[in-house]
Amino acid sequence: MSIKYEGKRPRLEITALIDIMFSLVLFFVVFTTFKTYDASINLQLPKAATGENALKSMMVISIDKEGNMHLGEQVLTEEQILASVKTKLAINPGEVIIIRADEAIAYAHVIKALDIVQAAGGYNISLAVEKE
Repeated sequence: MSIKYEGKRPRLEITALIDIMFSLVLFFVVFTTFKTYDASINLQLPKAATGENALKSMMVISIDKEGNMHLGEQVLTEEQILASVKTKLAINPGEVIIIRADEAIAYAHVIKALDIVQAAGGYNISLAVEKE
């Protein structure tokens, strides 16, 4: 025995759903393109053929041409950087610390930043480069 349906077939309208999905895709495309480190610090990073994109949630220490260390937009002393790194590592011991150093600075400034991170207990360290 079969039941015969008389009248119009029901229709599922998906126009509103498509609009919502488009809005969500647009939202994620726009907001995932923002950089998390401060681009106002003018650094010329060294170039490397094997560079990879870093995760955006990592802690970034920048060293400018004068050897000043920045965390975000602020110029901090070695002690302040050490305290900030210790605080971050207390929350997440496996945190990756990225060191962005201008290619014109002395190697000693990079070593100093590495020492600060290691003194704070950080051993997941990456050096930032620009991809060739």
